[in-house]
Amino acid sequence: MPSSRRSFFAHGPPAPGPAPQAQPTPRRQIAEEDECPVCGNELPTKGSDGDETARTQHVEECIALHSGSPPPPATTPADLSSTSLPSQRTRGMSSAAGNGEGSSNRMSMMARGMVPYVATEKDCVDEEGNEAECVICFEEFEAGDRMASPA
Repeated sequence: MPSSRRSFFAHGPPAPGPAPQAQPTPRRQIAEEDECPVCGNELPTKGSDGDETARTQHVEECIALHSGSPPPPATTPADLSSTSLPSQRTRGMSSAAGNGEGSSNRMSMMARGMVPYVATEKDCVDEEGNEAECVICFEEFEAGDRMASPA
């Protein structure tokens, strides 16, 4: 029996297990009005006079990025108006179906509490019978447009 005891000691102490994983740092709380409804990141701060140009531009760029549309053209604060929107209407999730290119965006949107859907005629009219607008970008949309709305 001494040989079996010897082989036990020859192996030495048990190998250490994997090192414990460090817990991710909890995400800083952001006020809802300061959080981008598309990407969930903190919006740029308002200007000293309450100007929201940078915030608006961030949301427009996020919509374009997550919809697969080209980013809006660069604008100066004086150029920003409802007529300065990109000529190609951007709609959340426009590339999420079909060729699979939008799958990571779709997951990002779902993780943000965005629900993808295709607009119906009923979606295009608000409670008062007027043309409905996107709750994120305030553009009008048509039946058949691929959309995403906050959950």
